[in-house]
Amino acid sequence: MQGTIHAVVLIALPVAVVALLAAVKRRVPTSRQLVIALALAAAGTLAAPMFNHHMCLEGEPRMQWLILGPCLLLVLLFVCSAPWRRTLGAVVLVGMMGLSCHFTNLVHEPGWTGNPGWDGGASAVFRSFRQSAVVVASDSEDANVEMPAGWLRELPIWRVVQDQLGDQHPVRRELHRTWHTWLTGLYRYSSAPQDFWYPGGPLADAITRLELRDRTTQ
Repeated sequence: MQGTIHAVVLIALPVAVVALLAAVKRRVPTSRQLVIALALAAAGTLAAPMFNHHMCLEGEPRMQWLILGPCLLLVLLFVCSAPWRRTLGAVVLVGMMGLSCHFTNLVHEPGWTGNPGWDGGASAVFRSFRQSAVVVASDSEDANVEMPAGWLRELPIWRVVQDQLGDQHPVRRELHRTWHTWLTGLYRYSSAPQDFWYPGGPLADAITRLELRDRTTQ
């Protein structure tokens, strides 16, 4: 529902700006007015992504200011009445900032992302786990023991790994496009449970080839 509301507002604001420009008295901007409008629109458009920048790799709002930035410029350029120009400009700017903030808040909630190429850090966590598991296995008394292929948590070594690294339950993201993804850049995702697959063979060697596989039950 939040994504739908976000998309509706992102569509409604430009439509409203175009309708209001058609309804109010317009001006032909001078060179000075053009420079001022460009400067104000650029400042407002740049403020939105800078204010909402974050480092979690879940995606940045782009369409939110790429669409509304030009709308702000149109208002500042062509609306003749100064009070109307200021009011409409403020509304568009607040809408741009608000949608950018909403996008940022939404991608920090479970089930939403704005970066389809980001796995939530699952691959980095798995690499760290595998490296640590190699160290644990090399220090084990059973480093050269042969073990069959199977789920790591069902093998004798799991107790030692769990004691050192905790009871890990990895998940994989499954992305789902929504009707508004093309516009908002927002994707839904669900989490598919995974587990550690031991490929079989001597522990010291096979643990370096540990895999992540989907697993419906653990």
